[in-house]
Formats: sequence, structure tokens, C-alpha cells
Amino acid sequence: MMFNLEKEIKDWKKSLRKNQSLEDGYIAELESHLRDEIEKEISLGLNEEEAFIKAKTSIGSSEKLASEYYKSDTKSISGKPSWEAPFWMPDLFFNYLKTGLRIFNRYKGFSFINLFGLIIGITSCALIAIYIVNELSYDKHHINSENIYRVAVKRSYPNQEIKSAATQRPFADYLRSNFPEVINAARVSKERAGNVIVKNGEKSFYENHLIFSDNNLFEIFTIPFIKGDPEAALSDPFSIVISEETANKYFGESNPIGKILSLKFKGGNEFFDYYISGVFENHENIKSHLNYDLIATYKNHPYVGSPDEQDNWEGLNLYTYIQLQSGLDIKKIEEKLNKKAIDKIALMLREELNISYEEYTAAGNGFSYFLQPLTSIHLYSDLSDELEINGDILYVYLFSVIAVMVLVLAGINFMNLSIARYSTRLKEIAVRKVFGSQRKQLIVQFLSESFVISFLALILSVIFVPVVLPYINSITGLDLSFNLLNYFLIIIGLSVFVVMTGLLSNLYPALYLSSNSPYFLLKGILFWGSSKKNRITNGMVVFQFVISISLIICTLVIAEQNKYLLNKKLGFEKDQVLIIEGSESVLGKSESFRNSLENYSDILSVTNSQAVPGNSIGITRLYIKDKPENKGSSVEWLTVGFNYLETFGLKLISGRDFNEEIGSDSMAVILNETAVKSLNLENPVGEIVLYEDRPYTIIGVLEDFHFSSLHRKIQPMAIFGPDPYNQNRPNQILALRIKKTNVQETINYIRERWGEFTQEQQFIFSFLDKKINSLYQRDLKTRNLFAFFTIDAILIGCVGLFGLSSFAIRRKTKDIGTRKVLGATTYQIIILVSSEFIKLVLTAYLVAVPISYFSMTLWLNEFAYSISLKIDLFIIGAVISILLTTLTVGYQTLTTALSNPIKALKYE
Repeated sequence: MMFNLEKEIKDWKKSLRKNQSLEDGYIAELESHLRDEIEKEISLGLNEEEAFIKAKTSIGSSEKLASEYYKSDTKSISGKPSWEAPFWMPDLFFNYLKTGLRIFNRYKGFSFINLFGLIIGITSCALIAIYIVNELSYDKHHINSENIYRVAVKRSYPNQEIKSAATQRPFADYLRSNFPEVINAARVSKERAGNVIVKNGEKSFYENHLIFSDNNLFEIFTIPFIKGDPEAALSDPFSIVISEETANKYFGESNPIGKILSLKFKGGNEFFDYYISGVFENHENIKSHLNYDLIATYKNHPYVGSPDEQDNWEGLNLYTYIQLQSGLDIKKIEEKLNKKAIDKIALMLREELNISYEEYTAAGNGFSYFLQPLTSIHLYSDLSDELEINGDILYVYLFSVIAVMVLVLAGINFMNLSIARYSTRLKEIAVRKVFGSQRKQLIVQFLSESFVISFLALILSVIFVPVVLPYINSITGLDLSFNLLNYFLIIIGLSVFVVMTGLLSNLYPALYLSSNSPYFLLKGILFWGSSKKNRITNGMVVFQFVISISLIICTLVIAEQNKYLLNKKLGFEKDQVLIIEGSESVLGKSESFRNSLENYSDILSVTNSQAVPGNSIGITRLYIKDKPENKGSSVEWLTVGFNYLETFGLKLISGRDFNEEIGSDSMAVILNETAVKSLNLENPVGEIVLYEDRPYTIIGVLEDFHFSSLHRKIQPMAIFGPDPYNQNRPNQILALRIKKTNVQETINYIRERWGEFTQEQQFIFSFLDKKINSLYQRDLKTRNLFAFFTIDAILIGCVGLFGLSSFAIRRKTKDIGTRKVLGATTYQIIILVSSEFIKLVLTAYLVAVPISYFSMTLWLNEFAYSISLKIDLFIIGAVISILLTTLTVGYQTLTTALSNPIKALKYE
């Protein structure tokens, strides 16, 4: 084929015009230069073809030329055109990214809706993941955490079963001496450690995070020391180690080692000097079921440190932690433990109950130990005598499900809107196919557009999480924090979700649309004309609203249960009762203090007690005197001062209250209804019960009341008056019922009287109703978290519905215009469009009702007292769902219905 120089020059110019940097003037200049070079080479003896090739090579490629010209016209340092890919990005990928950003800009409203829904979903899931990781991280910071266990006790009685986290005082020594599998065992105690007054000179504070322990606690737990030797820190009498924060509070920047802290314990009237032997690191960022700021040696405990008390197997007084060898079968260790401990249990039973172990078990009783893995205590343990209020694995499962639900909602929302979006791009796709775009190129293009939005949502979510987290902490009382290094796996997991969402949301429409002919795409009937495709979209909408409606109903149930917990009649009057902790020293000094309070007109009654409702109290066993056939009953018990029943508004069914003028009331007891039933007493008043082999006369029976939270059933209870044997009990809580008027003046008066009688204790008070409400902090946190993420789910659903309805209305624009011309009212048009979506929501509602009913029934079973699931909660859920749907769809329908029908008829 003969070489045509003019044709080649023309083709060369065409290739230059493809580059946006080369304007027509530049191309004309280059053409002139090219022709000069060709003439020069021909004059040197080359033919036209050879001369053209050499000249074109000397000028360079179009990309090189464009870059040089762009440098002369731009202020950019690099001189690289914005439409060219950076050096680190493949050209093809850059092209897809660029096109995706153009589509994002072209469909701003759609893109924002899709992006917003995905951001809510990813952010919510990240927040839930942080909460779950926080809950699962408890006690895992200890080096040997997988081999550390807490020993717990199960005691069975004919009428009840009690599981306690506490064990006997000598149990740790017994385990070390008798079980070679036990590497180490240590005791932890909080006996008389609540509201301890700690003094250093004039500085005095109440401390609630004091524990007593053996020195080998530091061999079991990982507690990093800043100062002092952990191997000997608690070896000496009256030694104590403190946290770095506590050291700064009392001693500032000076070295606290060897200095003295004076401690006055719960129920005591004197201070004991403890010298500081160590300082450990602050542990505020470490999650543990055992919180401490001060750790004092236990063996010299001022109140329970005598050899006899240290060897006492009767009471369950403290906590025993053990470190076992690796790879042991825990069930076998428990069996061995219970088999070998029978001798000690039998000795305890003979001393405590004066019966043999065989007689004890034959009567339907039982006593056994079991081991709790340290890392499972926070989420799996809900025993009596817990050190702290633990979490609940049920909530971890619950919020894990919510996280998955929210992510699925966001994913479905993204898929639905992506599918709907393509209805507006059918002609664009057809034109691309006409101009030669291959199916593979179209698929990659669609997916790249999806990934642009998905990864932008991920980046924005990572930015929003630390912004939203303080709000989550404020409504839940949690202390969650976030940084990329600690939660890198969460980011990886969300990235995988983003990739899968981007792939799944656009793969189907990309495959489907790219496989069809331009003719049908230009007609716009293929995508929306298929009922099968509509069923898929509608099915995903239904699934979205099944999740949203289920969460709405569950949120209503949780809120109603919390309302029930806070407002249920408890059998006593919790309002207007003021509680003062640490009052034993003031009461012990003089009766004048109490008299001054009782004589004040706005104070209705005054009492003191070992505990008030909401406190944990001890368990003992009562027997009926001279009735051997009556096996007795396990009861909760407390000692109280006079006027206790009056102050708390407790109601007597029979008998009378304690009377200060009746001397025999020093050996009297009042039982509640449940205790009377457990003791099988028909006429309890006047009967004599044995408590620690001492006789007490029953003088009254109380109507049952809820001393602890509504998570537990009412237990048998015995209330002892101020008898001489219990005077050493820590009766250090002062309770006052005051009038509703002049509350602040009354508090100021009490504070003044307090200051007159003691200068060494701060005046700290609280109200009983707040204390009772604090028992349900975990439930309130759950309600707030659940409500927050339910709102997120509703937002995602409504955002998706808004986007889908806008596309649906766009398809019906001409139909709406025609109906308006023919006389249809605005109301009829709104009903026409909204009814489709309301039908989908009602379908979702029918599916959501049994799901939410079943899940909430399981949740309410966690409470001893709960609401019944009434139909009105489910009806409210339906009304909210339909209302949200109507508002979401109705706004756009109303706007279209009110527009000029002529514009609608002209709409393409």
C-alpha cells in the first residue's frame, strides 16, 4: 500500500487533538514544525515515509508535548494536567475514579442520600463494636489471665439456692496447702472498706476503692509498680500501696514511700495508721471487675485480723483468687475440690448448725464450690456479694445483633438506591454501548462509582466516631474511647464490609444492564418493566422495615420496663429520705446530735441502720426454738435502730415495731411475709427463733418490700433491733425523713449540726430515691443505647425510602400530570403513591411483631418483676412506622402533586 504523507499528517493531528492540553494554535504550530523536519530529512536523502517517522519521533509523543505546553500555561509546580493520572495511580483506575466523581457531582441529591445512609450505618456499627470490645476486654490485661480463677460457693436449701462470690477467710491457705495444681492463691476483702475516711494531715477524703489483700496478690495479678517492691509491699503489718493518682492527691509531687495515711473504717470510731510501701500505675484505662485505688494488707485487719477470725470457716467474708497450672480440666478440679473440702464443710456445719454433713444433705441442703474464669466474671457472673455491678453477656449479644442489623440496613439501603439510580442512566448506558464500550468496561465503571461513595463513607465515619463518642458516653455513663491503633481490626472489618457493599450493590445492575441491547435501554422499559426486579427491590424494602419496626417495638418495651422499674411501688417510701454515710462516730459521741435533729420541725423521723434499701446485706439461718421438725430457713438480715420502720414507711401486718422503752426488745426480731412462709409459721408473733444459737422473739411481721433491685425476687428477711450482741456491727448509716418544703434549709441545718460534733469527717449525703434508681443504671444505659441505635436504623430506613420514593415519583411524573388534568385531587395522588410503600411497611410490620415479641419475652425473663407485653406497644409501633412512611413519601408526592401538570406532561 502506497504511503500517503498528507493522510498520515492528518491522523497525527487527530491524535494530538485528543489531549486537552493542546489547543488548535499549538497543533498548527506543531504541524508547521513537523513539515519543516520532513522537508529537511527528504533533502538529506530519506523517502517520505522514513522522513515522517523520523520527524514525528524527534518532536515526541502527544503526552510529552501536552505536558510541556501545560507547564507554560499553568501555575502548577508539577506541571501535570489535572485530567492525567498521578504517577502512583494506573491510568485506567484514574479514569474510573474521575468518572465516578463526575457522577457523584451530577447526582448530588442522590449521592448525598446514599452517602448519608451509609455513614450512619458504618458509624453506628463502629460505635457498637467499640462498646463490645470494651465489654470483652475486662481482666485480660493480666499476664496469666487464662489461668486465673475466682472461687465461688453454691449453698442449697430446701426453699432456695444461693450462689455467692465470697468464700471463707482461710480458704486460700487451704488451697495452697492441699492442691498441687494451685500455683498461688490470694485473698481480697472489702470488709468494712466502704466509705473509708483517709487522712493525711489536714487532707481528708472518703475513699470507696480500698481493698484488703495478701501480698501474693501481685504474683497473680499484673499490677505494675512505679515505686516500691511488689514482692514485699504488703508483708509488714499495717502496710498499704496506693495508685499514682492517689499519691498525687495526698502528697503532691513528693515521694510517698514510708509516709503515713490514717484510715477510719466503716463502723469504726478510731483511725489506724498505715505506712505506704508502694505506688502502682493508674489503671483508669484498664477494664477490670475489681477496682482499687488503695490496697492494704489483710492479715492485720483491725476488725477481723485475729487468728481465730482468720481461721473461721463459718462466714462467707472475702474473695479467693487462684492461679492454676495450664491445661487442666476445670470440671475435674472442681470435683476434687468439693470432695476434699467435705471435712472442712462438715466441721463448719457442726460448729454452726450442730449437725453432721450427712444430716445436712439428707434434709435437702447442699454446699459446693465452683471456679469462675477471671475473664468471664464481668459478663457472666451475677452472684450475691459481687464486688462491682457487672455487665451482662446478653447485652453484648443484643448489641452485636443490632450492629449486624444496622450494617445490613445500610447495605440494603445502598443497594436499593444504587439500583434505582440506574433508572435515570439508561440512555447514558445505551450511548456508551453504541460508541463501543465493552461489557467489562461498563461493569468496572459501575463498581468504581460505587466504591467511590463507599470508601468516602468509611473515611467520614472514622472521622465522625470520635465526635459522636462523647455523646454516647454522656447518655450511657460509659467511658468509651477510640483510636485507630487500638481498634485497627474494627476498621479492617468495616473496610471489608464497604468492599462487599460496593460490590453487591452494583454488581447485579451492572451485569443486568450491560448485557442488554441499546434499543431497550433507550426505551427505558427493560429495567423497570420487569416485575421480578420490582419484587427484589420491594423485598429488600420490606426486610429493611422488618428490622426498623422490630427495633422500634423493642425500644418501646425497654422504655416501658425501665419506667416500671423506676415507678413500681416497692413497699416502702423512698422519697424525701436523706441518707448520711459514716455517721457512727457522730452518733457514738453524744445523743445531743441525734436529739438536735429529731427536734427540728422539718425533720419528721430519724433512724440509723446497718443498711438501707438498695444496699447488699448478709445472709444467715434462723431456726424455730423447740421445733426440731422445722428445718429453719436462710434469711437476709440487718440490724437497725429505733424508728426504722417509720422512717422508711414500712407496713406492719401484725405485731409491733421496736420500742426503746421495752427492755426485752434488745432480743427481738421482725420478719417479712416471705420469711414467715419459709419458716412455716402460722402465728409468728411471740414465736422464738434461734440466730447464732441466741433466742430472739418475733414481735412483728412486715408486709413484703423490695430491699434489693427488681431483678431479684423478694427474699426472706429478718430485721434485728439494737441488741447487745450486734453493737459491733457497722450501724453507721443515718437516715432522716424530711418534709418536702424547705429542703435546702433542712440540709444546711444538718450540715451545721454535723460540723459541731465532728471536724474530721466530710458531710456527705444522698437521697434514697436516687440510690434506688442507681440500681438500674445498667438497664438505663441499655435503654439509651438501644434508643440511639434504633433512631439510627429508622434514619437509614427513612433515607432509603426517601430516595426510592423520589425515583418512583420521577417515573410516575407523567402519570401524575395526566391524572391532575383529568381531575384527580392532591389527596388522591398522595394516597396513590404512598399506598405502595405503606403496603410494604404493613407487610414488614406483620413479620416484625412475632420477632420483637419473642426477643422481648426473653429479655423480660431476666427480671424477677416485669411488665406484661400489651398490644398497645405493638399498635404504637405500627402507628410510628406508618407515620414515618407517610411523612417521608408524602413530602415529595405533595410537591409533585402541587406542581403545574403541564410541566409534568412535558417531563422526560
